[in-house]
Amino acid sequence: MRYVFVHGWGFDHRFWQPLLDELQPDDPLCLDFGYFGGEIQLDLPDEPYIAVGHSAGSLWLLDHVTDHCAGIIALNGFARFAQSEDFPDGVPGKILTRMRRQIGKAPLGVLADFRARIHATEGWTGEPNVERLAEGLDRLLTDDRREDARRRSARLAWLAGADDPLLSPVVARASFPEESFGAVVPGGHLLPIERPCSTAAFIRECVERIS
Repeated sequence: MRYVFVHGWGFDHRFWQPLLDELQPDDPLCLDFGYFGGEIQLDLPDEPYIAVGHSAGSLWLLDHVTDHCAGIIALNGFARFAQSEDFPDGVPGKILTRMRRQIGKAPLGVLADFRARIHATEGWTGEPNVERLAEGLDRLLTDDRREDARRRSARLAWLAGADDPLLSPVVARASFPEESFGAVVPGGHLLPIERPCSTAAFIRECVERIS
């Protein structure tokens, strides 16, 4: 079965290379939001696939997966990110609001601060597409896909990092349905890069469960 990979905010399709090297999927499709001048590629395949999303990529997938999707695997992901009245476990909206306000003025600074916070040492070069990055922040602030997650709970799995500096595992547990398959493991917000071997093993286990 084909794999589709969707990166999170502030990255591009190159994010997946360490995990791809370990997982060795046949003909993987890595989507791209066009945050750094690359071609925007958000077309899902017209054939059965397993969708793997990192961080905000999982939020996008819950809103866009097609009937061909056999399962969704969220890595450092969530169905709701920002705090709200009915989601007190979320990340305070003021953080996103501040980033949204500054992204047009100093995109490189916002990106550098974000990457420092999540301990991202890989370089993703290219001219930042401010409009696309701002749209991504807007989605994080407003999107709520908890109902979509509930509808797909039997074919939904999630993996959270116990030491994630951006997203406490509490957010994943609170936003995903109890009946979904989830695990918390040592690591931060970049499990596909920090721990590609164990992340690939988790994906294989999930595929066996939902196949």
